[in-house]
Amino acid sequence: LDFHVSPSMKCACLLVLALLLSFGTSVNSRECSNPRQCENNAGQDVPASTSSLLHRRNRRGSSGSGNKSNTVVVLKTYGEWTPWMDFLVKRYSKHLWTVSVDLHILHDVSLSKPDQATAILTTYESQDGSAKAPLCAVTWKATETVLAQKTGQSWSAEPHLATTVYETLWWQQCFPRVGGAQRDDMFVWFVEQDAFFNGNLALFVAAYLDEDADYMARGFRIAGPNWWLYHEFKDALDLGVLHTFGVEDRLVKQVWPLPEVSLPINNSCVGSKSVDTARVAQVAGKRKNNQTIDNNEHGLLYAQVHVIRYSAKFLNMLQDAAAHGIIGPSEGFPSTLCASNYGLSKGKTCSMRDFAPLRQPNQQEAGVQMNWVSPIYCWQQVAPEPERADIYDTKDLPCSPRWQDKWVHPVKLTGPGLRLTEC
Repeated sequence: LDFHVSPSMKCACLLVLALLLSFGTSVNSRECSNPRQCENNAGQDVPASTSSLLHRRNRRGSSGSGNKSNTVVVLKTYGEWTPWMDFLVKRYSKHLWTVSVDLHILHDVSLSKPDQATAILTTYESQDGSAKAPLCAVTWKATETVLAQKTGQSWSAEPHLATTVYETLWWQQCFPRVGGAQRDDMFVWFVEQDAFFNGNLALFVAAYLDEDADYMARGFRIAGPNWWLYHEFKDALDLGVLHTFGVEDRLVKQVWPLPEVSLPINNSCVGSKSVDTARVAQVAGKRKNNQTIDNNEHGLLYAQVHVIRYSAKFLNMLQDAAAHGIIGPSEGFPSTLCASNYGLSKGKTCSMRDFAPLRQPNQQEAGVQMNWVSPIYCWQQVAPEPERADIYDTKDLPCSPRWQDKWVHPVKLTGPGLRLTEC
């Protein structure tokens, strides 16, 4: 068929097209109502891998929350405020905005304000005015409101070791004043200031928006009595509040058997690299027959806590434990508390997931990347890395797969000295 299009019809079609384009522009403008935020996001394309995850952001708990996710990220800082902290607030706020996740700040001011007896909530604005975030200033003295100190308990009141008390203080006193009533379906990431995500943080956070694990961390493994902080758990173990576990126990969703903390027991990030199934069976038999268990294969459940995620259920468990004077060093306490199903009724469990297991036969699980850590994710380097000399290095982080979209820890900088290259 031969259609003839008159000049008047052409004009009408062009007018309709112009209206459609105008409508699309106005929609985009409404989606970015904050002019500063629009400016910050100009030219910042969301990675395709992140974009494919956005549809999942409100599948759980969307009632009463508008377009906000049921996940928040808390940047944990301490001491004097530095340009590095300001840099992280700007960077992470911009990334998380693309997945409707808010950034909060939990700042320890114990050194400068040791007598501050309450958590103080303010709003932090970046130096250039491009980002704002709720800031909860806490001190060890302020934790007295959530922590019961019991006579004769073995652990020492050391905030650097027992950081879960700060996290529960934020949950109890600061977060409700920002986000309204605490929701049962909330999930909270806590990120230390010297843990740096070399890539778009939204990619990592979005990967777990549908994950229901109560506690997430990296490097779950068994730490026996030779671990240098094991004695801090004596009271809780003697009372039966916390339990001990073996390498063959199924405690973490995708990790079995559990690795052991390597000898010598120190701050090493290395776990046993091979799986000796005969040895696992031997240990299980010893436990069944109440025989002596080898030091490394039975003990507390341990994990690195530079980057962790709690569910609302688990935050409430930590809060209740603190109220009964039960705390401990953070590498062993939250994971062991969760594995012990503390305070839960019969049949209820506290679930865990490792976002970068020490043993990784596969790089993906159900389409989600499993190894989210770079060659440096320890308190110190285990071995020299030719691509990066030391933790104070300010040169570009490499763009190789071993470094891109990975957590790097520690990054000991006071200013935004990293010459970041977005790969």
